[in-house]
Amino acid sequence: MSFRVIPIPRHLADETRDTRLSPGFGHPVQVHVAGATGYGPCRACLRRTREGERRLLLSYDPYPEPDQVSVVGPIYIHEEACAPFEGAGFPEELRGLPMVLRGHFRDGSGLVNRVLAGEAPEPAIEALFADPRIGFIAIQNPDAACFIARVERA
Repeated sequence: MSFRVIPIPRHLADETRDTRLSPGFGHPVQVHVAGATGYGPCRACLRRTREGERRLLLSYDPYPEPDQVSVVGPIYIHEEACAPFEGAGFPEELRGLPMVLRGHFRDGSGLVNRVLAGEAPEPAIEALFADPRIGFIAIQNPDAACFIARVERA
C-alpha cells in the first residue's frame, strides 16, 4: 500500500505569514528564533528547523472533518515562504523524531495510537492502514501532542 504525507495547506501557511494571525482564530502569531535544540519541523515544508532560523508559532486545528473532534494546538512554520513537502514516501527530516501515529476512524468514533521509538515509520503506517476503519493518520509529537503532518492513502 502506498501513502502520502501531507503538510498543512500552503494557503494557510501563506495567509499566516501575510497576516501574522493564526488561521481561523485571528490571534497574533509569535516569532521565535530556533535555538540549538529547536529541531521542531516546519509544518509546511516538513523540514527540521535549523538553529538561527526564524519561525512563527501559531494555533492550528488539523482536523477539518465535521465528524472528527477539533484539537487545536501549537505548530511552527518558517517565517519566510518555503516549498511545501510534496515528495513520495516519508519525509527524511522527520525520521528519528519522537512521534506518535494516530489512526483516526473514518466515522470519528475513535483512534488507534502507535508510538514510534526510533523505528522506521512505514511498517507502522502500513499496519494502521490495514484496518479499513482508519480514514487518515495524524503524526504528532508524543510529548507536546502537537500536530506534525497528516498521512493519507495514496
